[in-house]
Amino acid sequence: MEPDGVLWRAMPDVYAHATPEEALIEATQSSARWRRGSTYAPGSHMGTLQFDPRYLAMYLSIGVEF
Repeated sequence: MEPDGVLWRAMPDVYAHATPEEALIEATQSSARWRRGSTYAPGSHMGTLQFDPRYLAMYLSIGVEF
């Protein structure tokens, strides 16, 4: 994650510096903020969470949880 606690902002940076587990943490936190009324709806982080099978598994687990 970047120093401000969010997932890297560019897809190549996510794959170079993050782990699927970090992506899960960030996406879960985004989902929780959205459910509490945030105007930002969580997504797939520019498709990052759908492109790589390891990240896709994390992304799908959020859908099952929420």
